[in-house]
Amino acid sequence: MAFSLIAVLVKKLATERYDIQIYILQTLYNCIRLGKEPLNPTDAIKSNALSEFNNLLKSSITDVKVWASKCIMVLWYIYKLISVFLLMPKRLLVMVIPFKIL
Repeated sequence: MAFSLIAVLVKKLATERYDIQIYILQTLYNCIRLGKEPLNPTDAIKSNALSEFNNLLKSSITDVKVWASKCIMVLWYIYKLISVFLLMPKRLLVMVIPFKIL
């Protein structure tokens, strides 16, 4: 059984105070942006993080909105990056990226 820190943090977002939400969002941002196993950025997509981030954009606290929008941007970037590399032919993928993405 795999443990996903990202899924746990996404679930905590809805119930925590605003100051704690900011720390959670900062952690999620870095996990998604720099994520490698076991902090796989695709876990954020699987755990429905985008809808949680969208809900936080309605917050009255500016810092929560800023970090939620940063998380949305980095999640969208990772999603597009993965989709581009999945569509790229294998021979080009080896030439462009010498390391494994997924």
